[in-house]
This record gives sequence, C-alpha cells and structure tokens, in this order.
Amino acid sequence: MDTQFSTFGINNIRISAVTPNDFSTCLAHKRPLTCKHPGCTSCEYEFACISSHIKAKKYALETSTDNHFVIMEDDIIIPYIINYDNIVNDAPNDFDILQLLILYGPTVKYLYENLYLKNNIKYIN
Repeated sequence: MDTQFSTFGINNIRISAVTPNDFSTCLAHKRPLTCKHPGCTSCEYEFACISSHIKAKKYALETSTDNHFVIMEDDIIIPYIINYDNIVNDAPNDFDILQLLILYGPTVKYLYENLYLKNNIKYIN
C-alpha cells in the first residue's frame, strides 16, 4: 500500500487492524457470536474487519478537518488515479457514507444489471 500511495501521491494514515485477539480489550460485552453455520470459521474475522473500519472512521472523525475521507482494505490494488472529487460531486448531496467497492460477485452482478443498466441508479439510500 505504501508504494501505491507514494506512486500516486496520496496522503494517507494507516490505522492498525482489529483482530479477534483484540476483542477482549475492545468490546464492551462478550465476544461476537458466530453464525452457527456448520464449518464456519470466518465470522470473527469478518467482525474484526468491520471493527477495523469503525476504528478508522472514528479516528478520521476525531482527528480530521476534511469533509471526506477514504477507508481502504490494506490489500487493495489501486490500478489508476481515482478522482474522489468527481465521485463526491456526483453523489447525492445528503450522503453520509459511500461504499465504492463490493467484492461478492453475485451482488455486484445484480446491482450492475438491475439497478445501473436497467434504471441508471448509481446510489442506493
């Protein structure tokens, strides 16, 4: 990530991730429950990922004077310069959060085909 940010001249701050090992010190109550699906071993890791994003949002809200900020996964590949100003200007005026990436293939396909192509819907409230 550091190399990509440097290449594109992107100012950034890295926030350390929350892991399942951190739950006992950062959760107000007991550890998160799993989905109980037989063989599932990833629920706590998904919860840790969400917790990491919340931690990053909290940090940005508490320390930044910017109107907007971007939170990325630490293994994302940035193939080109993204014009965030254009994205923000195109978004609904009253947005709080814009999710710019969905990795689950069937969801991506459904949203693209049924919302964007058929109805030119770019944003979902």
